[in-house]
Amino acid sequence: MTLKQTESDEISLYFEAGDIGYHKVTIPEFDGQGFFYRIVDDNYDIISKGLIQAKMSIRYFDVKESGMYTMILSNTAKEKMNYQVEIGSTDSMNISIPTGVMFVGGLLLLFTSYIKLKIIE
Repeated sequence: MTLKQTESDEISLYFEAGDIGYHKVTIPEFDGQGFFYRIVDDNYDIISKGLIQAKMSIRYFDVKESGMYTMILSNTAKEKMNYQVEIGSTDSMNISIPTGVMFVGGLLLLFTSYIKLKIIE
């Protein structure tokens, strides 16, 4: 997408409560000037805001309530800029079981190593 000077653009997505959202902005022809962004909820309360001043930026935000969240990008550069935006959910609830399994596996590894060292002595 392309934004001219002082233009704004919006992208929206539905999020579930308690999730962690992310946005990734890529500016292919980055020349030192960037974008101002805001993440707002259904009531236009600001959840996250900041300046994107890098060729690629990935940032995260907490989702407290289910609903539509909108990312508003505003061009702060003096000329038009091309950019790519990706907004999504990390689905953090779905990785809790694999994380638990990995943790238990790590503990079992430590325990078996300890037992083997104990037998050698």
